[in-house]
Amino acid sequence: MPTDKAAAEALKADIAKFADVTKYSFNQLETAVNTASESYKKLSSAARKYVTNYYLLTAANKDITGVKSFYKKIQTAREETDAAKKAKKIETVQKAYAKLPANQQHLAKEQYEALLKNQNIDENASKITQLNNDIATIVSNNLYVVTIERIKNLSTQYSSLSSSEKKLITNYDILKTALADVKKVESFMKTYEKSFASNPSTVIKAYEKLTSKQVSLIDAGTRQLIIDKQKGQQQTNENALSLIESINSLLVKGEYINGLQEKVSEIRKAYDALSDADKKVVKNYSKLTQAEADLKKVEEVHAIYEPAGSSNDAARKAWQTAYGKLSKRLELLYTNMYPTEQ
Repeated sequence: MPTDKAAAEALKADIAKFADVTKYSFNQLETAVNTASESYKKLSSAARKYVTNYYLLTAANKDITGVKSFYKKIQTAREETDAAKKAKKIETVQKAYAKLPANQQHLAKEQYEALLKNQNIDENASKITQLNNDIATIVSNNLYVVTIERIKNLSTQYSSLSSSEKKLITNYDILKTALADVKKVESFMKTYEKSFASNPSTVIKAYEKLTSKQVSLIDAGTRQLIIDKQKGQQQTNENALSLIESINSLLVKGEYINGLQEKVSEIRKAYDALSDADKKVVKNYSKLTQAEADLKKVEEVHAIYEPAGSSNDAARKAWQTAYGKLSKRLELLYTNMYPTEQ
Protein backbone atom coordinates (compact mmCIF):
# COMPACT_ATOMS: atom_id res chain seq x y z
CA MET A 1 0.00 0.00 0.00
CA PRO A 2 1.50 3.36 -0.96
CA THR A 3 2.28 5.76 1.87
CA ASP A 4 0.34 8.52 0.13
CA LYS A 5 -2.88 6.55 -0.28
CA ALA A 6 -4.71 8.90 2.11
CA ALA A 7 -3.67 11.90 0.01
CA ALA A 8 -4.95 10.13 -3.11
CA GLU A 9 -8.34 9.43 -1.52
CA ALA A 10 -8.61 13.04 -0.34
CA LEU A 11 -7.82 14.23 -3.86
CA LYS A 12 -10.43 11.87 -5.28
CA ALA A 13 -13.05 13.52 -3.03
CA ASP A 14 -12.02 16.99 -4.25
CA ILE A 15 -12.14 15.93 -7.90
CA ALA A 16 -15.62 14.46 -7.43
CA LYS A 17 -16.89 18.02 -6.99
CA PHE A 18 -15.97 18.75 -10.61
CA ALA A 19 -18.89 16.58 -11.70
CA ASP A 20 -21.05 19.68 -11.45
CA VAL A 21 -19.13 22.73 -12.69
CA THR A 22 -22.24 24.91 -12.39
CA LYS A 23 -21.33 25.31 -8.73
CA TYR A 24 -18.18 27.18 -9.76
CA SER A 25 -17.34 30.48 -11.40
CA PHE A 26 -14.56 30.28 -13.98
CA ASN A 27 -11.90 31.62 -11.61
CA GLN A 28 -13.00 29.29 -8.81
CA LEU A 29 -12.87 26.26 -11.08
CA GLU A 30 -9.49 27.20 -12.53
CA THR A 31 -7.98 27.59 -9.06
CA ALA A 32 -9.48 24.30 -7.87
CA VAL A 33 -8.32 22.43 -10.97
CA ASN A 34 -4.78 23.83 -10.76
CA THR A 35 -4.57 22.79 -7.11
CA ALA A 36 -5.88 19.31 -7.89
CA SER A 37 -3.48 18.92 -10.83
CA GLU A 38 -0.49 19.85 -8.66
CA SER A 39 -1.64 17.41 -5.97
CA TYR A 40 -1.99 14.63 -8.53
CA LYS A 41 1.55 15.24 -9.87
CA LYS A 42 2.94 14.82 -6.35
CA LEU A 43 1.34 11.40 -5.87
CA SER A 44 3.35 8.24 -6.39
CA SER A 45 2.45 6.06 -9.37
CA ALA A 46 0.92 3.51 -7.02
CA ALA A 47 -1.25 6.11 -5.27
CA ARG A 48 -2.54 7.59 -8.52
CA LYS A 49 -4.42 4.34 -9.15
CA TYR A 50 -6.72 5.25 -6.26
CA VAL A 51 -7.83 8.43 -8.03
CA THR A 52 -10.40 6.55 -10.09
CA ASN A 53 -12.27 9.71 -11.13
CA TYR A 54 -9.26 11.38 -12.74
CA TYR A 55 -11.35 11.70 -15.91
CA LEU A 56 -13.35 14.45 -14.14
CA LEU A 57 -10.15 16.46 -13.65
CA THR A 58 -9.29 15.96 -17.31
CA ALA A 59 -12.76 17.11 -18.35
CA ALA A 60 -12.56 20.19 -16.09
CA ASN A 61 -9.19 21.07 -17.57
CA LYS A 62 -10.69 20.78 -21.03
CA ASP A 63 -13.51 23.15 -20.02
CA ILE A 64 -11.03 25.70 -18.69
CA THR A 65 -8.97 25.54 -21.88
CA GLY A 66 -12.09 25.96 -23.99
CA VAL A 67 -13.28 28.99 -22.00
CA LYS A 68 -9.84 30.61 -22.14
CA SER A 69 -9.88 30.27 -25.89
CA PHE A 70 -13.35 31.83 -25.97
CA TYR A 71 -12.23 34.65 -23.66
CA LYS A 72 -9.58 35.63 -26.21
CA LYS A 73 -12.36 36.24 -28.74
CA ILE A 74 -14.19 38.38 -26.18
CA GLN A 75 -11.04 40.36 -25.44
CA THR A 76 -10.41 40.93 -29.15
CA ALA A 77 -13.94 42.30 -29.51
CA ARG A 78 -13.55 44.55 -26.45
CA GLU A 79 -10.30 46.05 -27.68
CA GLU A 80 -11.67 46.88 -31.13
CA THR A 81 -12.23 50.64 -31.45
CA ASP A 82 -13.85 50.68 -34.90
CA ALA A 83 -17.63 50.35 -34.40
CA ALA A 84 -18.30 48.33 -37.56
CA LYS A 85 -15.43 45.94 -36.93
CA LYS A 86 -16.45 45.64 -33.27
CA ALA A 87 -19.99 44.62 -34.26
CA LYS A 88 -18.62 41.95 -36.59
CA LYS A 89 -16.33 40.59 -33.90
CA ILE A 90 -19.18 40.48 -31.39
CA GLU A 91 -21.14 38.48 -33.95
CA THR A 92 -18.21 36.05 -34.15
CA VAL A 93 -18.28 35.77 -30.35
CA GLN A 94 -22.00 34.98 -30.40
CA LYS A 95 -21.48 32.18 -32.90
CA ALA A 96 -18.60 30.79 -30.87
CA TYR A 97 -20.64 30.91 -27.65
CA ALA A 98 -23.48 28.98 -29.29
CA LYS A 99 -21.03 26.19 -30.13
CA LEU A 100 -19.65 25.88 -26.59
CA PRO A 101 -20.66 22.83 -24.52
CA ALA A 102 -23.10 23.58 -21.68
CA ASN A 103 -20.41 23.54 -18.98
CA GLN A 104 -18.26 26.05 -20.85
CA GLN A 105 -21.29 28.27 -21.58
CA HIS A 106 -21.96 28.41 -17.84
CA LEU A 107 -18.36 29.34 -17.04
CA ALA A 108 -18.18 31.98 -19.80
CA LYS A 109 -21.70 33.39 -19.35
CA GLU A 110 -20.89 36.44 -17.23
CA GLN A 111 -18.16 37.70 -19.55
CA TYR A 112 -20.26 36.92 -22.60
CA GLU A 113 -23.33 38.79 -21.36
CA ALA A 114 -21.19 41.72 -20.24
CA LEU A 115 -19.83 42.04 -23.78
CA LEU A 116 -23.33 42.01 -25.26
CA LYS A 117 -24.35 44.73 -22.81
CA ASN A 118 -21.30 46.68 -23.98
CA GLN A 119 -19.91 46.65 -20.43
CA ASN A 120 -16.20 46.53 -20.08
CA ILE A 121 -16.16 44.81 -16.69
CA ASP A 122 -13.04 42.85 -16.03
CA GLU A 123 -13.50 39.67 -14.06
CA ASN A 124 -9.75 39.20 -14.24
CA ALA A 125 -8.98 42.42 -12.36
CA SER A 126 -8.80 40.70 -8.99
CA LYS A 127 -6.93 37.81 -10.58
CA ILE A 128 -4.33 40.18 -12.02
CA THR A 129 -3.93 41.90 -8.65
CA GLN A 130 -3.47 38.53 -6.98
CA LEU A 131 -0.88 37.45 -9.55
CA ASN A 132 1.00 40.71 -9.10
CA ASN A 133 1.04 40.20 -5.34
CA ASP A 134 2.03 36.55 -5.63
CA ILE A 135 5.00 37.43 -7.81
CA ALA A 136 6.13 40.07 -5.31
CA THR A 137 6.27 37.52 -2.50
CA ILE A 138 8.44 34.88 -4.17
CA VAL A 139 11.57 36.63 -2.88
CA SER A 140 12.47 37.65 0.67
CA ASN A 141 15.86 39.01 1.80
CA ASN A 142 17.17 38.32 -1.72
CA LEU A 143 16.38 34.58 -1.42
CA TYR A 144 13.57 32.60 -3.00
CA VAL A 145 10.94 31.41 -0.56
CA VAL A 146 8.99 29.32 -3.09
CA THR A 147 9.73 26.23 -5.16
CA ILE A 148 10.65 26.06 -8.83
CA GLU A 149 7.21 24.57 -9.49
CA ARG A 150 5.55 27.63 -7.95
CA ILE A 151 7.57 30.00 -10.14
CA LYS A 152 6.62 27.99 -13.22
CA ASN A 153 2.97 28.10 -12.16
CA LEU A 154 3.12 31.90 -11.88
CA SER A 155 4.75 32.03 -15.31
CA THR A 156 1.92 29.95 -16.75
CA GLN A 157 -0.62 32.34 -15.25
CA TYR A 158 1.22 35.30 -16.74
CA SER A 159 1.41 33.66 -20.17
CA SER A 160 -2.35 33.14 -20.19
CA LEU A 161 -2.97 36.91 -19.95
CA SER A 162 -3.72 39.09 -22.94
CA SER A 163 -1.17 41.67 -24.09
CA SER A 164 -3.07 44.48 -22.38
CA GLU A 165 -3.38 42.48 -19.16
CA LYS A 166 0.32 41.68 -19.09
CA LYS A 167 1.06 45.41 -19.00
CA LEU A 168 -0.72 45.53 -15.63
CA ILE A 169 1.75 43.08 -14.07
CA THR A 170 4.16 45.62 -12.63
CA ASN A 171 6.22 42.93 -10.89
CA TYR A 172 7.07 41.07 -14.08
CA ASP A 173 10.80 41.86 -13.74
CA ILE A 174 10.83 39.79 -10.54
CA LEU A 175 9.23 36.87 -12.39
CA LYS A 176 11.57 37.28 -15.37
CA THR A 177 14.64 37.11 -13.11
CA ALA A 178 13.18 34.12 -11.28
CA LEU A 179 12.64 32.24 -14.55
CA ALA A 180 16.26 32.91 -15.57
CA ASP A 181 17.42 31.58 -12.20
CA VAL A 182 15.19 28.53 -12.56
CA LYS A 183 16.82 27.80 -15.93
CA LYS A 184 20.31 27.95 -14.39
CA VAL A 185 19.34 25.80 -11.43
CA GLU A 186 17.69 23.18 -13.64
CA SER A 187 20.84 23.07 -15.77
CA PHE A 188 22.89 22.61 -12.59
CA MET A 189 20.60 19.80 -11.38
CA LYS A 190 21.23 17.91 -14.63
CA THR A 191 24.96 18.10 -13.88
CA TYR A 192 24.27 17.02 -10.30
CA GLU A 193 22.23 13.98 -11.31
CA LYS A 194 24.77 12.96 -13.96
CA SER A 195 28.03 13.49 -12.08
CA PHE A 196 27.60 13.80 -8.31
CA ALA A 197 28.28 10.14 -7.60
CA SER A 198 31.11 9.68 -10.10
CA ASN A 199 32.72 13.13 -10.28
CA PRO A 200 31.61 15.33 -7.35
CA SER A 201 34.31 17.95 -7.98
CA THR A 202 32.57 18.89 -11.25
CA VAL A 203 29.29 19.37 -9.37
CA ILE A 204 30.97 21.38 -6.61
CA LYS A 205 32.56 23.74 -9.16
CA ALA A 206 29.17 24.28 -10.83
CA TYR A 207 27.52 24.77 -7.41
CA GLU A 208 30.05 27.44 -6.44
CA LYS A 209 29.16 29.41 -9.59
CA LEU A 210 25.53 29.74 -8.48
CA THR A 211 24.43 32.82 -6.54
CA SER A 212 23.01 32.38 -3.03
CA LYS A 213 19.65 33.39 -4.48
CA GLN A 214 19.82 30.61 -7.07
CA VAL A 215 21.00 28.11 -4.46
CA SER A 216 17.84 28.81 -2.44
CA LEU A 217 15.86 27.10 -5.24
CA ILE A 218 17.65 23.80 -4.57
CA ASP A 219 15.97 21.61 -1.97
CA ALA A 220 17.60 21.55 1.47
CA GLY A 221 18.51 17.85 1.32
CA THR A 222 20.43 18.21 -1.94
CA ARG A 223 22.16 21.35 -0.68
CA GLN A 224 23.37 19.52 2.43
CA LEU A 225 24.75 16.61 0.40
CA ILE A 226 26.73 19.04 -1.73
CA ILE A 227 27.99 21.02 1.28
CA ASP A 228 29.15 17.82 3.00
CA LYS A 229 30.94 16.69 -0.13
CA GLN A 230 32.41 20.18 -0.52
CA LYS A 231 33.92 19.99 2.97
CA GLY A 232 35.42 16.61 2.16
CA GLN A 233 36.75 17.97 -1.14
CA GLN A 234 38.41 20.87 0.66
CA GLN A 235 40.17 18.43 2.98
CA THR A 236 41.28 16.34 -0.01
CA ASN A 237 42.59 19.46 -1.74
CA GLU A 238 44.54 20.31 1.38
CA ASN A 239 46.07 16.82 1.28
CA ALA A 240 47.01 17.31 -2.37
CA LEU A 241 48.56 20.71 -1.67
CA SER A 242 50.50 19.22 1.24
CA LEU A 243 51.76 16.52 -1.12
CA ILE A 244 53.00 19.16 -3.56
CA GLU A 245 55.05 20.73 -0.79
CA SER A 246 56.46 17.33 0.21
CA ILE A 247 57.55 16.61 -3.38
CA ASN A 248 59.21 20.02 -3.64
CA SER A 249 61.12 19.29 -0.42
CA LEU A 250 62.89 16.27 -1.96
CA LEU A 251 65.47 18.64 -3.41
CA VAL A 252 67.29 21.32 -1.45
CA LYS A 253 69.49 23.65 -3.48
CA GLY A 254 69.47 21.14 -6.32
CA GLU A 255 70.56 18.14 -4.22
CA TYR A 256 68.48 15.26 -2.86
CA ILE A 257 67.81 15.22 0.87
CA ASN A 258 69.06 12.54 3.26
CA GLY A 259 66.59 9.71 3.78
CA LEU A 260 65.29 10.09 0.23
CA GLN A 261 64.12 6.48 -0.08
CA GLU A 262 61.85 6.65 2.93
CA LYS A 263 60.45 10.06 1.95
CA VAL A 264 59.73 9.00 -1.64
CA SER A 265 58.03 5.82 -0.43
CA GLU A 266 55.86 7.87 1.93
CA ILE A 267 54.89 10.36 -0.78
CA ARG A 268 54.13 7.58 -3.30
CA LYS A 269 51.75 5.93 -0.83
CA ALA A 270 49.97 9.24 -0.17
CA TYR A 271 49.70 10.04 -3.90
CA ASP A 272 48.27 6.63 -4.80
CA ALA A 273 45.57 7.12 -2.16
CA LEU A 274 44.24 10.23 -3.94
CA SER A 275 41.29 10.10 -6.34
CA ASP A 276 41.96 10.56 -10.06
CA ALA A 277 40.56 14.09 -9.89
CA ASP A 278 42.74 15.03 -6.91
CA LYS A 279 45.86 13.60 -8.55
CA LYS A 280 45.43 16.23 -11.25
CA VAL A 281 46.00 18.89 -8.59
CA VAL A 282 49.54 17.58 -7.99
CA LYS A 283 51.18 19.46 -10.86
CA ASN A 284 54.77 18.58 -9.79
CA TYR A 285 54.16 14.82 -9.92
CA SER A 286 56.99 14.48 -12.48
CA LYS A 287 59.47 15.45 -9.73
CA LEU A 288 58.34 12.42 -7.73
CA THR A 289 58.75 10.06 -10.68
CA GLN A 290 62.17 11.59 -11.41
CA ALA A 291 63.25 10.93 -7.82
CA GLU A 292 62.00 7.34 -8.12
CA ALA A 293 63.93 6.91 -11.38
CA ASP A 294 67.11 8.37 -9.82
CA LEU A 295 66.83 6.05 -6.83
CA LYS A 296 66.51 3.13 -9.22
CA LYS A 297 69.65 4.19 -11.11
CA VAL A 298 71.64 4.48 -7.88
CA GLU A 299 70.36 1.12 -6.65
CA GLU A 300 71.31 -0.51 -9.96
CA VAL A 301 74.90 0.78 -9.57
CA HIS A 302 74.94 -0.33 -5.93
CA ALA A 303 73.81 -3.82 -7.00
CA ILE A 304 77.05 -4.39 -8.94
CA TYR A 305 79.35 -2.79 -6.35
CA GLU A 306 82.75 -4.39 -6.08
CA PRO A 307 85.04 -3.03 -3.31
CA ALA A 308 88.53 -1.67 -3.99
CA GLY A 309 91.25 -4.33 -3.74
CA SER A 310 88.91 -7.02 -4.93
CA SER A 311 90.46 -9.85 -6.90
CA ASN A 312 87.64 -9.47 -9.43
CA ASP A 313 89.11 -6.65 -11.49
CA ALA A 314 86.46 -6.90 -14.20
CA ALA A 315 83.64 -6.52 -11.69
CA ARG A 316 85.40 -3.60 -10.02
CA LYS A 317 85.94 -1.91 -13.39
CA ALA A 318 82.30 -2.47 -14.35
CA TRP A 319 81.15 -0.79 -11.14
CA GLN A 320 83.53 2.12 -11.64
CA THR A 321 82.24 2.59 -15.20
CA ALA A 322 78.62 2.56 -14.02
CA TYR A 323 79.42 4.91 -11.15
CA GLY A 324 81.23 7.27 -13.50
CA LYS A 325 78.10 7.62 -15.62
CA LEU A 326 76.12 8.99 -12.68
CA SER A 327 75.44 12.72 -12.65
CA LYS A 328 76.94 14.87 -9.90
CA ARG A 329 73.58 14.87 -8.13
CA LEU A 330 73.34 11.08 -8.24
CA GLU A 331 76.95 10.64 -7.10
CA LEU A 332 76.10 12.65 -3.98
CA LEU A 333 72.92 10.61 -3.53
CA TYR A 334 74.95 7.38 -3.86
CA THR A 335 77.44 8.60 -1.25
CA ASN A 336 74.61 9.52 1.15
CA MET A 337 72.92 6.16 0.70
CA TYR A 338 76.08 4.01 0.72
CA PRO A 339 78.79 6.02 2.50
CA THR A 340 81.22 3.08 2.78
CA GLU A 341 81.24 2.27 -0.90
CA GLN A 342 84.01 3.95 -2.93
